[in-house]
Amino acid sequence: MLINSLEIQNFRSFDEASFLLKLSDGINVIVGENNVGKSNILKSLELLKGRKVSSEDYYKGESDREIRIKAAIELNEEEMKYFVGFFVNRRSLTQLKKIMTEFENKFEIEYSSTKNLLIVIFHDFWAYNDRLSLSPVMGNYQAIDWDGIAKKFFEPNNKLPLVELMRSELESSGKKKVIHLRFNISNVIKTLLSPKVKNFAEIRQCPSGENQNVLESYDGALVADVLANLKNGNRIQRAKWSRIKREFHKLFPNLELEVTKPAGTAPKIMIVKEKIGYEVPVSSVGAGIWEIVILLTHLFSFENMCFGIDMPELHFHHHTTRLLRNILKEKSKSNQFLVVTHSPIFIEPDRLENVLVVREKEGRTVVKQLDKAPDSNEKERLKRHLDENAREFFFSKAVLIVEGATEKGAMPVFSKMLEKDFDKNGISVLEAGSQFCRIFIKTLKSFDFPYFIMHDRDALLKISTKIRRGGRTIKTSGVFHNLEQLLNQNDFETIEKIEPKIQTIGAKRKKEVYSDDLFKELKDLALKYDVYVLPTDFEGILKRNGYEKFLKEARKISGRKKSKVICGRYVAEKIAEDNLKVPKEFRDVINHIVKKTSFAL
Repeated sequence: MLINSLEIQNFRSFDEASFLLKLSDGINVIVGENNVGKSNILKSLELLKGRKVSSEDYYKGESDREIRIKAAIELNEEEMKYFVGFFVNRRSLTQLKKIMTEFENKFEIEYSSTKNLLIVIFHDFWAYNDRLSLSPVMGNYQAIDWDGIAKKFFEPNNKLPLVELMRSELESSGKKKVIHLRFNISNVIKTLLSPKVKNFAEIRQCPSGENQNVLESYDGALVADVLANLKNGNRIQRAKWSRIKREFHKLFPNLELEVTKPAGTAPKIMIVKEKIGYEVPVSSVGAGIWEIVILLTHLFSFENMCFGIDMPELHFHHHTTRLLRNILKEKSKSNQFLVVTHSPIFIEPDRLENVLVVREKEGRTVVKQLDKAPDSNEKERLKRHLDENAREFFFSKAVLIVEGATEKGAMPVFSKMLEKDFDKNGISVLEAGSQFCRIFIKTLKSFDFPYFIMHDRDALLKISTKIRRGGRTIKTSGVFHNLEQLLNQNDFETIEKIEPKIQTIGAKRKKEVYSDDLFKELKDLALKYDVYVLPTDFEGILKRNGYEKFLKEARKISGRKKSKVICGRYVAEKIAEDNLKVPKEFRDVINHIVKKTSFAL
C-alpha cells in the first residue's frame, strides 16, 4: 500500500489552511525545528484508521471546527482483490477477475470529524458506510440495490463498463440516488489501512513481554513476546527471527540478540557480550539497544507497509544512525517510510523531492516541499556538495551563504560576540563558493528558507560567465550569474547597459573585469537580492582592521593543510578574547541575516 498524498486541516497544529503533502514510495523525510508539528503528520493517519477524535486533536482546542484528513492511497494487487471481493460473489473467480479490470487501484479517502465518516472517492463516486453516490448525498434519497447493478453487469450480452453502468443508474432521473452496497465500504478501507499503516510510538518503551500471542508492538512494550513467538513459530516466522538476529549483529558486532522463555515466565530479551561470554537482560543496556530491537523486529517482520517512524536516531551515535539509514533504504524497496527526524543523515541530497520542511508561523504549522524534482545535473551537483554538515540548514530558520571555509569558521563566533548567536537564532552557515551558490539559492528558495549571501569583491567584479534572456546574451560576473533567474527586467537591462564598460587587464594572463568605479552601483544592485559584497575578500577585511597577526598565528596552528575553518575560528576567537571590535562589514551581514530570521517567525 502507498499513500501518495495527505491533506490535513484543523488537526492539532494545522489550521483551516489545507496543506497537500506529496508523498512518494521509499523514504519521505519530515524535518524542522522542535515543536513545529512534524509528529502531527504521523498522528493524522490514525484518524483514517478509525481512532476517535479527542479534545486535544482540534486546532487551538476549538471543537466546533471540522477536522479533515484526506489521503490518496494506492492498493497493491492483493489489497485490490480483498476490496473488490466485497462487490462480488467471492467464490466466483470469473466475476472477481472481470470486476478487477473495472476498478482502478487508486482511491481518495477523507475523514471528517463533524460527520464522523470516512468517505471513499473512486471513479468520481462518493462512498460512505453502505452508500455510493455521485456526490456527498446526506438527506432524502432514492435507493438502488447493488445486486441489481451487478446482475446487469455480469449478463452475457452486457456491453457497458461497470463504471458507466453505475453512473447511468444514478443519473437515470432527477431524484437524488444512492447505491446500497451489501457491505460498509468505509469499514473495508479501515480494515485495509489498519494492518498496513503503522506508526512507531514517539516514546518507545524497554522491550518487554507478558506471555501474549502477538506479532507486533510498535511502542516496544511486548516486543519480547513478538520475538519469542517468531523464534518458536512456523518456518517463515523462524526465518524472520534469524534475519533480525543477523541484522542486530551487523549493527553491533560484539553483541548477540537472544530471547529466552523459561517455563511459566514471560519472555525476556537478552543481550550477549561475545568477548566475555556474558549475557544481560535488555533492560540493563542502553536505550539505543532498545530502539534497534524494536525497529528491527518490525522492519524485518513485515513487507508492503507504510511505516511512520518518529525520531529513529533517538539514542544513537552517528555511526549507528548511518547503518540504520542504510537498513531503511534497503527496506524502502518494499515499504514506504515517513521519517520524522532531526538528523541530516536521513536527507538524501539527490532525493530532495522527498523532503517535507515543517515550520511554525504565527502559531500554526506550515509545510514546504519542492514543486518539482531537480533535474539529473542538479541532483548530481547537490549530491557532491551537500554533505552531512551542509544539510544542517534543513533544520534552520534562515541561512547565511558564504564563499569559503574561513568565513564559515569565523561568522558564528562573531555572532556570539554581537549577542546575536546564530545557534539561538536558528541560523545555519552554508559554504557554497561562488560557483555552487546558484544551485543552493534555487534550493533555498524552493523550500522557502530565508537567506543572505556574503561575497568577496572579486566575485562581483570579475567577468566569468554569461546570462541570457529573450535571445540576448550578456557577459557578467559570478554574482549576477547566480541571480540570473531572480533578476527583474530593469536590473537585467542595467547589467546589459554596463557591459561595454567591461575592461581587460593583465599583461600575460588577461582577464575581463568591471571597472572599480562601477563597484558601488553593482554592490547596491546585488544587495537588492540579499547579496552583500565585501569591499575586498574576507581576510582582507581582517587585515584592514589590524588583525593580520591573528591570521599569521592561525596559519601556523592549522597544520600543513592550512585548514581555513580552523583559521577563521581561531582569528574570531582571538578577537573575542581580546575584547576587540567585529569589523563593520561582518556586523552588517550578521544584522541582515538575524533580521531575516525574525521575519521568518
